[in-house]
Formats: sequence, C-alpha cells, structure tokens
Amino acid sequence: MPIAPSRTIAIHFVDSALRGARERDIDVWPVLLRAGIPPALLGDSRARVTREQYAALSRGLWDTLDDEFLGLGDFTCKRGLVVLSSPDLATALRRAADFYGFPPCSASI
Repeated sequence: MPIAPSRTIAIHFVDSALRGARERDIDVWPVLLRAGIPPALLGDSRARVTREQYAALSRGLWDTLDDEFLGLGDFTCKRGLVVLSSPDLATALRRAADFYGFPPCSASI
C-alpha cells in the first residue's frame, strides 16, 4: 500500500538538497543508496520519499560535505556549529528550522 502523500516528501526537495554536492562534483549515488532512495526516482517528478529517507539523506550529505548547510551556503558550516553557537536547545532548534525553512513548531522544549 503506498504511503499517503501528506506523510512523504516530494522528490524535488531531494534533488534540491543534492545541488551543493553536485556543484562540488561529488557522486551523489552512494549517498542516495545509503538513504534508501533509488537514484532512478530523481527522474520522476511525481516521486516521493519518506521522512526517514529524507532525514537519512540529510545526515549522509552532512557527513559527505562536512557542512550543515549542505553546500548551499556562502560558506561552510561545520557540523554542530548551529548548536554550539546557541545559548540553549530551543534557540538551536529555532535557528536550524529557520535556516532549513521548516514551519514553526508550537511544541515546548
């Protein structure tokens, strides 16, 4: 049974996340495969991935690029810098959500 689209992520966002690695001529296939994302999905604009696959892709790109900005920023952000430069966990999560464009969360920390 297919996963409901509301619980998945459009392949467009996978493709966008890969842009920084591609611009550095990094082979993205191993990162995709470790995340459980078949590279052939990139050719299907209707394809979707699970949240778990996208999270694994993000972690894989962070490891590969050593950059929390996924190679998309004007400078490299070493892993952990967003958290280390924050006075508390709530601020760190807010900063990360703002950077990645995540919707606001009303949960308290």
